[in-house]
Formats: sequence, C-alpha cells, structure tokens
Amino acid sequence: MTEPAGEEKVIGVRVLALCGETLFMEGIDASLQDREGVEIVLVDTSRPDAVQVLDKLDPDIILFDLTPDQSNCVFTVLRTHTDIVFIGLDTARDLALFLSAEWCRLPSVADLNQVIEAQFQLKNRRRL
Repeated sequence: MTEPAGEEKVIGVRVLALCGETLFMEGIDASLQDREGVEIVLVDTSRPDAVQVLDKLDPDIILFDLTPDQSNCVFTVLRTHTDIVFIGLDTARDLALFLSAEWCRLPSVADLNQVIEAQFQLKNRRRL
C-alpha cells in the first residue's frame, strides 16, 4: 500500500519540532538549518491546533520551552506519543529536562508504591 501524497517520510530524514515562538527557538532553528538529514520545524504552541500540527508532523524529537504558556500542548502530546523524545529547556536556569512518555496503569496506591520503589532502586543502581 502506498502512502498518500505528502504523507510519506523520507528514509533517513529526522524531524525536530521546535515548540514555541520565542527568539531562543528561532536561534536554535537558525543554527541547525544546515544540518543534513534533519527537517526542523518551528511550531507555534499558542495556536489552538498546535497538538494536531504536532500529531501530523510526527517528529522524532520535540524541543520545547518549559514555561507553562509554551509547554501545555507538548504535555498533551507526551501522553499519547511514547516514541518521541521530549527535551524541555529552562533557559533561565540553563537546564535541559528529558521526559519519558513511558506509562503504566496504577489502579491502586499499592501499584503507585511499586513504581516509586522501582525508580528508587534504579536510581540507587546508577549511583554504584
């Protein structure tokens, strides 16, 4: 079955979505434009259809500003796309936050406790 026109991804080309209409994101866009094999798309997250735009783009990586007005739609996408790498930037503190879209059901507090304990054990193993 062939893909509809305009919908197929070119093999080897990766999509990086830069979320937020900020001078910082525009600077990242300008600095990465010459990168071969990467399609960089600026997404205005204040648009009412921003979630649908991101769904259609099907990016490999979403880079976004961690300020609440810029990141709300990104967190909506995070809930449903487990294969995307999410990188939040806090420019005021020079930090990057990598988010995982991995999820599991927690029907009880006991299940939540198991997840917390597993994360503590994982963190302790990393310290060794």
